Amino acid sequence: MAEIFVVDDVPQNLQMVMQILSDRGLEVSVAVSGENALEYLTRRKPDLILLDIAMPGMDGFTLCRRIKDNPETSSIPVIFLTAKSETEDVVRGFELGAVDYVRKPFITDELVSRVFTHLELKRSYQRIQEQARQLETLNAQKDRLFSIIAHDMRNPLSGFLSITQLLHSRFRELDQATMEEYLGLLSESSDKLNKLLENLLTWSRLQSEDVQPIIVDIRIGDLLKETADLYRNNAEVKGVGIRISESEEAPVRGDQQMIFTVLRNLVSNAVKYSEKGGLVTIGASRNGAGEVIVTVADTGVGMSAEKVESIFETGATRSRRGTAGESGTGLGLLLSRDLMRLQGGDITAESTPGEGTVFRVILPASAVERDGAASSRP
Repeated sequence: MAEIFVVDDVPQNLQMVMQILSDRGLEVSVAVSGENALEYLTRRKPDLILLDIAMPGMDGFTLCRRIKDNPETSSIPVIFLTAKSETEDVVRGFELGAVDYVRKPFITDELVSRVFTHLELKRSYQRIQEQARQLETLNAQKDRLFSIIAHDMRNPLSGFLSITQLLHSRFRELDQATMEEYLGLLSESSDKLNKLLENLLTWSRLQSEDVQPIIVDIRIGDLLKETADLYRNNAEVKGVGIRISESEEAPVRGDQQMIFTVLRNLVSNAVKYSEKGGLVTIGASRNGAGEVIVTVADTGVGMSAEKVESIFETGATRSRRGTAGESGTGLGLLLSRDLMRLQGGDITAESTPGEGTVFRVILPASAVERDGAASSRP
């Protein structure tokens, strides 16, 4: 219900306006002076203000200026109530920020029409503002995608093209060892491109389509082992260890493919930003609320508090090279957060520069586990 705030020093006027607007389903609040009105506006923010001009003490013009000078109340529409008919008074009211005026004595239909018209105009303006914010977000997402495509795909694609051209032109001249080296580089470039394209396509689909997760019971320990095995070779090449510290055996609820994507992104990042001799530890445990918390911790380069605050924000600059010069876009973290929230979970991060980073993935408990936990309570 819209709230109308009426400021007038004449009780009969207040009573009349209250009766007219209340009968039309509006909530009406009143004040008898400018000072009372300002105090009320510190506590409540009405949808529209009807303001008398000729009041003792603080007149309507002064009160209107005070309202419009305050950022917390400046967007509230003000309609003047006035017995004055001089053009300069009407113009002065508009110059101070009023949107309309109603002459006394009131004509009921005119008062009601003007009030409802400006309520609708305010709602329309709010919708436009919200659409503008959404458009700004979409533009940031678009710019981010273009930036990734233009910059971050260039290096692996250039490497891929260079190696294939070299193989094509010198195929008969290369010995087996050199051929194997080039094929290894080619495979590495292909893997980078494939992962980047997978993340790009998945994330863009999340932004533009009504993607629904397939929620099932999942044995999280199996996913942890599969993820660790997937990146163990890459980690060993860098001299980084991967171990599973603990594994929650009870099932969790979620989309298995989405959770696997999140784990792959987190473990890949942990290896990427770890130095030789570092350790990546992954595990899962259940908290008091029955949720399963998957932890991916590394002893790598870490991040500043400011960096941690921005890593999940659309449009933020996240791209950093790994400890061995590996390229990255930061898109994987943004994608991971969206995937977790889509299925009722979340993801958080803590980090200390020079000491490492800990990501925590929050997974809703299985319905069976929640029921079992509830039945076991005294």
